[in-house]
Parts: sequence; C-alpha cells; structure tokens
Amino acid sequence: MLIIGSRSNEEGEKAAAVETVCELCKVGEFGLIDRLHQLLINPGEAEKQCAGVVCGIGDDAAVLDIHGGEQVLVTTDLTVEGSHFIWGKISPSDLGHKLMASNLSDIAAMGGSPRFAVVSLGINDQIKVAEVEAVYQGMQELAHRFGTVIVGGDTVRSSFISRNTPDR
Repeated sequence: MLIIGSRSNEEGEKAAAVETVCELCKVGEFGLIDRLHQLLINPGEAEKQCAGVVCGIGDDAAVLDIHGGEQVLVTTDLTVEGSHFIWGKISPSDLGHKLMASNLSDIAAMGGSPRFAVVSLGINDQIKVAEVEAVYQGMQELAHRFGTVIVGGDTVRSSFISRNTPDR
C-alpha cells in the first residue's frame, strides 16, 4: 500500500503530489511490485539471495524453505483508514475481524495454515483504549477460530489509523 498526501495548502506542492499519484497510477500496483523486485535483487548474488525462497515477491505470501524441508509462509497486509475502512462506520471489533481476515486469507490462498500473527498498529490520539482493546478482541476471536496466536507487534502514534499484520 502506498499513501501519498499533502498537508500544505500551497498549490505547487499539491500539483507535485497529484503528478506523483498519476505516475504511480500509470505504473500500477503490479508494475510497481515488479520494479521493486528488480531493485532488490543484486544480479551477482541473485542465486544466493533466493536460496530457500520457493515463492517470493508478487504472490499472496512468501514461501520459504526452512530446516528439514518444512516450509513457512509469511505475509503482511497494510490496512489504512480512509482507503480500507472508515472509522465510525464499522465497529472496532468488526474492524479487528476484517484486519485479521485479510491476512489469514493470504495464508489460506497459498494452501497454508496460519499459526502466528504479529500486529503493527498506527493509531491517533482520538482513539480510546477501550476501542483499541475491541479491535484486538475482534482480531483475537478470528485468530482463535483458526488456531492462530497473536505473538506481538508494534504500536505507533499516527494521524490516521493503519494496521499491518504479518502472519506465518
């Protein structure tokens, strides 16, 4: 997810932001992913960098070989207020359910069983502690139903609500 916005009222800065958005629209999500993938692989070390990577950039989840031939699936989805939900139009527990579902479905799409989740949450100063707890309750209820354990994460103050949950 890429978010571009402007806080300034100056027309020049707004025009630059719109131009940047239009350029990204032309490239598209998958075009951008392809460009970033090319940027991340060093041609001389591609084989070494990809050792153990069964399926990498561009799918619902990465598939990694670990010891003993076992495979681990890793995914992360970023959910952002205003793009994926509107605070006040969804209950906090329903939002938590939605947030967890988006990640659990990525693991399921790759034929895996979700075991662990790490939650990164950006929240603003207007959100009440009880509301954050209700978001986590919604995540926990769905995670429990699928045998997934939330094992940690990160919280940060943000001007909007965002949440990123990588699952394994």
